[in-house]
Amino acid sequence: MDCLFMYLMIIRIYSKQTFVNYIRFKFCSFEDPNGRCDLFEFSLDSLIHLQSLVIGNECFSSVKQFIIKDKEFLKSIQIGENSFTSQKKGKGNDPSKSFSITSCPSLQSIEIGCFSFSDYAGKFELNQLPSLETIKIGEIGMPSMNFSYSSFIVQSHIHSIQ
Repeated sequence: MDCLFMYLMIIRIYSKQTFVNYIRFKFCSFEDPNGRCDLFEFSLDSLIHLQSLVIGNECFSSVKQFIIKDKEFLKSIQIGENSFTSQKKGKGNDPSKSFSITSCPSLQSIEIGCFSFSDYAGKFELNQLPSLETIKIGEIGMPSMNFSYSSFIVQSHIHSIQ
C-alpha cells in the first residue's frame, strides 16, 4: 500500500466490501454515488487510527444505525446534506433509526448538513466526548429537518459546546 494513501482516503461506496482492510487510514471521505450502498449499519470499527471523517451529500440512504464509538484519535466529523435519510428534502418518523457517537475523547467538532438524518426518530446520543467544542446541525434560518422526531441524549464530559 502506498504511504500517501495511508493518510487520505476517498472511498466511493459500491458495496459492503468497500469497508474492509482500511485499518491504517487517518482521514476518510466517503461518497455514495447514486445511493447504491445498501448498508443497514454505519460503523467504522476497523478504522482505529481515524482522525477525520467526511461524508458527502446524499449518501447512505438505507442506513438505520449510525454508530461511531471508541475512536481515540477522531477529531472531526462532517456530513453533507440529505445523507442518512430516505426523505430527501423532507422529514420522516422512523423510530428504528438511531444515531450514536460515544467514547471519542479527541472529537472536537460535528457538522451535519441540512436534511441529513431527517427521518431518524430513534435514539440520538452523544456521550463521553470530553473535547467536543462545536456541534452544527443544519443551517440557521433555513429549513433543515435533522432528527425531527428524535429525543436527544447528551451526557457527561461535554464542556462549553458552541
